[in-house]
Amino acid sequence: MLLQDYQKYKSEYPDAIIWMILNNYVHSFSDCAILTAKTLKTPLLNKTKDKYCFTGFPKTELHENLTKMIVLNHRIVFITY
Repeated sequence: MLLQDYQKYKSEYPDAIIWMILNNYVHSFSDCAILTAKTLKTPLLNKTKDKYCFTGFPKTELHENLTKMIVLNHRIVFITY
């Protein structure tokens, strides 16, 4: 479900970073995960070529991490569940 939603919103907002909020965690996939992990220094998981990689961080860090991304002129789209 998350990957399907990610693909849907990424096609609607191709220039944005998609962050998906599920419970108390913020998730990011694929190219968005790579950029998020590089910028925020979060672990990038499942780095195989044939699967989607992902990263994430606790929702309690959302304000701080969003501020970092905005300062670097990144556009963020939030999907909440």
